[in-house]
Amino acid sequence: MLEDELNLVMKRSGSSLSIVWIDRGLHASIKLLREEIEKSLALLCDADTVLFAMGLCGNALEGLRAEHSRLIIPRFGDCIAMELEVPRQIDAFYYTRGWLKGEQELPRMYEKTREKYGEEKAKKVLRTVLGNYHAMSVIDTKAYPLEETCATVRNLAERFHLDFSVSPGNTSILERLVTGQWDARHFCIIEPGECIRTLELLSSEDDQTK
Repeated sequence: MLEDELNLVMKRSGSSLSIVWIDRGLHASIKLLREEIEKSLALLCDADTVLFAMGLCGNALEGLRAEHSRLIIPRFGDCIAMELEVPRQIDAFYYTRGWLKGEQELPRMYEKTREKYGEEKAKKVLRTVLGNYHAMSVIDTKAYPLEETCATVRNLAERFHLDFSVSPGNTSILERLVTGQWDARHFCIIEPGECIRTLELLSSEDDQTK
Protein backbone atom coordinates (compact mmCIF):
# COMPACT_ATOMS: atom_id res chain seq x y z
CA MET A 1 0.00 0.00 0.00
CA LEU A 2 2.98 2.29 0.53
CA GLU A 3 4.94 1.12 -2.51
CA ASP A 4 4.97 4.49 -4.30
CA GLU A 5 5.96 6.40 -1.19
CA LEU A 6 8.62 3.96 -0.01
CA ASN A 7 10.22 3.70 -3.45
CA LEU A 8 10.37 7.50 -3.61
CA VAL A 9 12.01 7.74 -0.20
CA MET A 10 14.51 5.01 -1.02
CA LYS A 11 15.48 6.81 -4.23
CA ARG A 12 15.81 10.21 -2.57
CA SER A 13 17.96 8.89 0.26
CA GLY A 14 20.08 6.67 -1.95
CA SER A 15 19.21 3.75 0.33
CA SER A 16 20.03 0.20 -0.68
CA LEU A 17 18.07 -1.46 2.14
CA SER A 18 16.40 -4.74 1.25
CA ILE A 19 12.59 -4.63 1.17
CA VAL A 20 10.22 -7.46 1.98
CA TRP A 21 6.86 -6.62 0.38
CA ILE A 22 3.66 -7.93 1.97
CA ASP A 23 0.46 -8.31 -0.06
CA ARG A 24 -1.92 -5.39 0.62
CA GLY A 25 -4.86 -7.79 0.41
CA LEU A 26 -3.88 -9.30 3.77
CA HIS A 27 -5.33 -6.22 5.48
CA ALA A 28 -8.70 -7.93 5.07
CA SER A 29 -7.63 -10.56 7.63
CA ILE A 30 -5.63 -9.55 10.68
CA LYS A 31 -4.85 -13.21 11.35
CA LEU A 32 -3.38 -13.76 7.89
CA LEU A 33 -1.52 -10.45 7.99
CA ARG A 34 0.04 -11.35 11.32
CA GLU A 35 1.06 -14.80 10.06
CA GLU A 36 2.72 -13.28 7.00
CA ILE A 37 4.63 -10.79 9.15
CA GLU A 38 5.80 -13.62 11.40
CA LYS A 39 7.03 -15.55 8.35
CA SER A 40 8.87 -12.47 7.11
CA LEU A 41 10.54 -11.92 10.48
CA ALA A 42 11.68 -15.54 10.50
CA LEU A 43 13.35 -15.03 7.12
CA LEU A 44 15.12 -11.93 8.46
CA CYS A 45 16.66 -13.70 11.45
CA ASP A 46 20.19 -12.55 10.47
CA ALA A 47 19.22 -8.86 10.39
CA ASP A 48 20.37 -6.67 13.28
CA THR A 49 17.48 -4.25 12.72
CA VAL A 50 14.13 -4.59 10.94
CA LEU A 51 12.21 -1.46 9.89
CA PHE A 52 8.42 -1.61 9.68
CA ALA A 53 7.12 0.65 6.91
CA MET A 54 3.54 0.34 8.14
CA GLY A 55 1.13 1.37 10.85
CA LEU A 56 -0.35 -0.95 13.47
CA CYS A 57 -2.97 -2.17 10.98
CA GLY A 58 -5.68 -3.49 13.30
CA ASN A 59 -3.25 -4.70 15.99
CA ALA A 60 -1.65 -7.20 13.64
CA LEU A 61 1.68 -6.57 15.38
CA GLU A 62 0.47 -7.22 18.93
CA GLY A 63 2.69 -9.75 20.73
CA LEU A 64 5.15 -10.26 17.87
CA ARG A 65 8.84 -10.54 18.67
CA ALA A 66 12.17 -11.17 16.95
CA GLU A 67 14.74 -13.05 18.98
CA HIS A 68 17.81 -11.64 17.26
CA SER A 69 16.68 -8.33 15.73
CA ARG A 70 15.50 -5.02 17.08
CA LEU A 71 12.30 -3.73 15.49
CA ILE A 72 11.68 -0.09 14.54
CA ILE A 73 7.96 0.67 14.29
CA PRO A 74 6.21 3.99 13.52
CA ARG A 75 3.80 5.08 16.26
CA PHE A 76 0.73 5.34 14.02
CA GLY A 77 -2.51 3.40 14.04
CA ASP A 78 -2.52 3.12 10.24
CA CYS A 79 -0.87 4.39 7.08
CA ILE A 80 -3.40 7.20 6.66
CA ALA A 81 -2.33 8.84 9.92
CA MET A 82 1.31 8.34 8.94
CA GLU A 83 0.95 10.28 5.68
CA LEU A 84 -1.65 13.00 6.33
CA GLU A 85 -0.46 16.57 6.96
CA VAL A 86 -3.87 17.80 8.11
CA PRO A 87 -6.29 16.58 10.80
CA ARG A 88 -8.09 13.42 9.77
CA GLN A 89 -11.81 13.62 9.07
CA ILE A 90 -13.55 10.69 10.73
CA ASP A 91 -16.32 10.68 8.10
CA ALA A 92 -13.97 10.51 5.09
CA PHE A 93 -12.51 7.65 3.05
CA TYR A 94 -8.86 8.30 2.17
CA TYR A 95 -6.99 6.98 -0.84
CA THR A 96 -3.60 7.07 -2.50
CA ARG A 97 -2.74 5.37 -5.79
CA GLY A 98 -1.41 2.36 -3.91
CA TRP A 99 -4.56 1.97 -1.84
CA LEU A 100 -6.70 1.76 -4.98
CA LYS A 101 -4.93 -1.36 -6.22
CA GLY A 102 -6.42 -3.80 -3.72
CA GLU A 103 -9.14 -6.21 -4.81
CA GLN A 104 -11.30 -5.22 -1.83
CA GLU A 105 -11.10 -1.45 -2.37
CA LEU A 106 -14.39 0.29 -3.09
CA PRO A 107 -13.97 1.15 -6.80
CA ARG A 108 -13.04 -2.44 -7.66
CA MET A 109 -15.67 -3.85 -5.32
CA TYR A 110 -18.28 -1.70 -7.05
CA GLU A 111 -17.25 -2.80 -10.55
CA LYS A 112 -17.09 -6.49 -9.65
CA THR A 113 -20.48 -6.39 -7.93
CA ARG A 114 -22.03 -4.49 -10.84
CA GLU A 115 -20.67 -7.00 -13.38
CA LYS A 116 -22.05 -9.91 -11.38
CA TYR A 117 -25.34 -8.59 -9.99
CA GLY A 118 -26.13 -5.37 -11.84
CA GLU A 119 -26.07 -1.64 -11.14
CA GLU A 120 -28.76 -1.49 -8.44
CA LYS A 121 -27.25 -4.30 -6.39
CA ALA A 122 -23.79 -2.72 -6.63
CA LYS A 123 -25.12 0.63 -5.44
CA LYS A 124 -26.97 -1.01 -2.56
CA VAL A 125 -23.83 -2.81 -1.39
CA LEU A 126 -21.71 0.32 -1.47
CA ARG A 127 -24.39 2.48 0.17
CA THR A 128 -24.25 0.05 3.09
CA VAL A 129 -20.45 0.31 3.27
CA LEU A 130 -20.53 4.11 2.94
CA GLY A 131 -23.37 4.66 5.36
CA ASN A 132 -21.33 6.67 7.89
CA TYR A 133 -19.14 8.51 5.40
CA HIS A 134 -19.72 11.87 3.78
CA ALA A 135 -16.51 12.43 1.83
CA MET A 136 -13.69 10.83 -0.14
CA SER A 137 -10.22 12.32 -0.30
CA VAL A 138 -7.02 11.56 -2.19
CA ILE A 139 -3.83 12.06 -0.18
CA ASP A 140 -1.21 13.89 -2.23
CA THR A 141 2.06 12.42 -0.99
CA LYS A 142 3.96 13.74 -4.06
CA ALA A 143 4.94 10.14 -4.81
CA TYR A 144 2.69 9.59 -7.85
CA PRO A 145 0.76 11.58 -10.51
CA LEU A 146 -2.63 12.65 -9.14
CA GLU A 147 -4.76 12.77 -12.28
CA GLU A 148 -5.82 9.14 -12.66
CA THR A 149 -6.27 8.52 -8.94
CA CYS A 150 -8.33 11.68 -8.51
CA ALA A 151 -10.51 10.81 -11.49
CA THR A 152 -11.27 7.36 -10.09
CA VAL A 153 -12.07 8.58 -6.58
CA ARG A 154 -14.01 11.65 -7.76
CA ASN A 155 -16.17 9.48 -10.02
CA LEU A 156 -17.06 7.18 -7.13
CA ALA A 157 -17.73 10.12 -4.78
CA GLU A 158 -20.05 11.77 -7.27
CA ARG A 159 -21.90 8.51 -7.91
CA PHE A 160 -22.76 8.28 -4.20
CA HIS A 161 -23.20 12.02 -3.58
CA LEU A 162 -20.13 12.36 -1.37
CA ASP A 163 -17.81 15.35 -1.14
CA PHE A 164 -14.46 15.00 -2.90
CA SER A 165 -11.16 16.64 -1.97
CA VAL A 166 -7.38 16.33 -2.20
CA SER A 167 -5.61 16.30 1.17
CA PRO A 168 -1.97 17.34 1.58
CA GLY A 169 0.30 14.52 2.65
CA ASN A 170 4.00 13.76 2.98
CA THR A 171 6.57 11.00 3.29
CA SER A 172 8.50 12.46 6.23
CA ILE A 173 7.89 9.49 8.55
CA LEU A 174 9.10 7.02 5.94
CA GLU A 175 12.12 9.24 5.29
CA ARG A 176 13.00 9.23 8.99
CA LEU A 177 12.47 5.50 9.15
CA VAL A 178 14.80 4.75 6.23
CA THR A 179 17.50 7.23 7.28
CA GLY A 180 17.65 6.16 10.94
CA GLN A 181 16.05 9.25 12.52
CA TRP A 182 14.04 7.26 15.07
CA ASP A 183 12.88 9.88 17.57
CA ALA A 184 10.78 8.61 20.49
CA ARG A 185 7.76 10.72 19.51
CA HIS A 186 7.30 9.00 16.16
CA PHE A 187 8.95 5.60 16.57
CA CYS A 188 9.10 2.73 19.02
CA ILE A 189 12.24 0.60 19.29
CA ILE A 190 11.62 -3.00 20.32
CA GLU A 191 14.79 -4.73 21.48
CA PRO A 192 15.59 -8.35 20.49
CA GLY A 193 13.39 -10.81 22.36
CA GLU A 194 10.88 -8.17 23.51
CA CYS A 195 7.19 -8.38 22.56
CA ILE A 196 5.41 -5.65 20.68
CA ARG A 197 2.69 -4.09 22.83
CA THR A 198 0.20 -1.97 20.92
CA LEU A 199 -0.68 0.38 23.80
CA GLU A 200 2.98 1.14 24.42
CA LEU A 201 3.50 1.73 20.72
CA LEU A 202 0.77 4.34 20.58
CA SER A 203 2.28 6.29 23.50
CA SER A 204 5.52 8.16 22.95
CA GLU A 205 8.12 8.56 25.70
CA ASP A 206 7.04 12.21 25.96
CA ASP A 207 3.47 11.08 26.75
CA GLN A 208 4.63 8.58 29.34
CA THR A 209 6.62 11.17 31.31
CA LYS A 210 3.79 13.71 31.61
